[in-house]
Amino acid sequence: MANPLRDMSLIMQVLLALAITVVLVVVGVYVPGSPVAQERDEVDKAVRERAQLNQEVTQLQVYRQRYSELKSQMDALNKQLDTLKTIVPEEKETDEFIRLVQGAASASNVQLRRLTAQAVVSKDPGTTVSGVFTATTFFTKSSDAGAAGPAKPAGKP
Repeated sequence: MANPLRDMSLIMQVLLALAITVVLVVVGVYVPGSPVAQERDEVDKAVRERAQLNQEVTQLQVYRQRYSELKSQMDALNKQLDTLKTIVPEEKETDEFIRLVQGAASASNVQLRRLTAQAVVSKDPGTTVSGVFTATTFFTKSSDAGAAGPAKPAGKP
């Protein structure tokens, strides 16, 4: 019995071996259960995940840039809050605050007729305004203060 491989020329035998190798590699790469196909799927999945993460990082770069701006704003607001805390006293110092306002009004020739403290207002969590005051004032002229009699309301004839 004749062997068909031995009857072929050397070049034909090499080409046949090369064709068989190519077929085996292609089958190994594209068959769903093969280890090479599984690794290729994992690499594709990792590439997609990396692209998604890069996109998210790009979107979040804006917040990194705004962080310094927001931090400086927060520091300025904290400084302003500290200043306002020194201006508006705690509840136990309210009577002294009213005396201080009345003294400043008297020194400015302004007569306070009514001073109303409103309820505590909470705007942001952790930030409270300890009291808002509404004042009704009447202005007096310094030259007519003693001679004119009762003071007239501001803006009325």
